Amino acid sequence: MIRCLGLLLLLCLASPAVALESWSEWIADFRHEALSKGIDAQVFDAAFEDLQSSDTGLHEATASLHGKAEVHQDPDGIAAHAMIPDGRAHARIHRDLLDRIARDFSVDACFIVATWGVESRYGAYTGNLPVVHAQAKLAFHSRRKTFYRGELLDALKILQDRHVSMADFVGNSVGATGQTQFMPSSWVAYAVDYDKDGRRDIWRSTPDVLASIANYQHKMGWRPSEPWAIEVSLPEAFDARLEGLKVSKTIAAWQALGVAPAPGQVFPD
Repeated sequence: MIRCLGLLLLLCLASPAVALESWSEWIADFRHEALSKGIDAQVFDAAFEDLQSSDTGLHEATASLHGKAEVHQDPDGIAAHAMIPDGRAHARIHRDLLDRIARDFSVDACFIVATWGVESRYGAYTGNLPVVHAQAKLAFHSRRKTFYRGELLDALKILQDRHVSMADFVGNSVGATGQTQFMPSSWVAYAVDYDKDGRRDIWRSTPDVLASIANYQHKMGWRPSEPWAIEVSLPEAFDARLEGLKVSKTIAAWQALGVAPAPGQVFPD
């Protein structure tokens, strides 16, 4: 045993120490990669201006990532109930726009508004943390470094193409941003310039916001011919264990269990 411990000690002493990359080393490496992929040096330097070339600067610039949250507990559903009249009001205000977008993307206008409300309370709450700072911290510190490094590159491209100003480019603690709360890669995939001004502006343009939500729903497989829910009548002594969102069966299987459409409702084909 003593010989084994001695051998392990020698091996440890002989092995070179693994050097951890410092923030200044990381930012220099990332800057080189960003510039090699087409990001302008001035855009990069402006985005990282408040992040000094030290770990201290990184932590100071992103200190608000700790202790601040954009999601608030609402055990009584008070905020959710308040969103309903707000949603109806926004649906009335933007009715013509919503109808056009719903037709263009083959989705339901009601669910465009509902998603808008869930994501940002109809644009009222979009986060207050600089997206670049939040994602730089995560690209350097988190366990998903590669993922956030890619998001950060997309974020810089968004800035470079002038779709958003630096002041407006804020979001939550992981860098989800705008009234749609898209990650930068989601912006690349789903954001739409519906008002045709040359920018896919999910921060300030209501047409772009609503069309981007609709485009997301469409590309995620929304099927306009299917209802989102159907009211049903249950037979007596129905097994309560079959209730809830975790249980999924075909319509034929539910019918075999005695489940029938409520009056005025029909099952889809």
